[in-house]
Amino acid sequence: MDVATQRTVRNRARNQCEYCQLPQTATPFLTFHVEHIQAKQHVSEDSLDNLALAFPDCNRFKGPNLTSLSSITRKIIRLFHPRNDQWSEHFEYESSVLVGLRPIGEATIDLLQINSDEQMKCVLHWVPIGRCERKLNSPNTTTSSTRQRDRWLAAAAREPSDSKLTFG
Repeated sequence: MDVATQRTVRNRARNQCEYCQLPQTATPFLTFHVEHIQAKQHVSEDSLDNLALAFPDCNRFKGPNLTSLSSITRKIIRLFHPRNDQWSEHFEYESSVLVGLRPIGEATIDLLQINSDEQMKCVLHWVPIGRCERKLNSPNTTTSSTRQRDRWLAAAAREPSDSKLTFG
């Protein structure tokens, strides 16, 4: 992939992950990936419509996946597609925890492990010193998102090494 294409993708994404919205400035020692939304093994093209900027962990956990299983219904749910879906229709932040507003958002959060300990450490390290631009304390928070955040925080307080948030 040529440098001009990579630059276009980074600029379009405003240098933040198109899945979790973490800004590149929050992880200065990790370069975000220009990833194929539909993996090359499925669609062999580098068109701008098939490219997204991704935090390395989001890209790693997404892999070639286009779908995931709902943790609630066990039904197949397609993942968020940065070119076809509106981010704010599927996700919102409650404090620094990303919450799925619809099944696509929940499935994407689960598969990409967006609220994992590793990513939360990055977010919580950068938020207090003003370097992270995540949408904190969104005015559109819901009771459900508050419960999910509280479950994650309670799990993190009980057992920091095993505090994975599960939606359901």
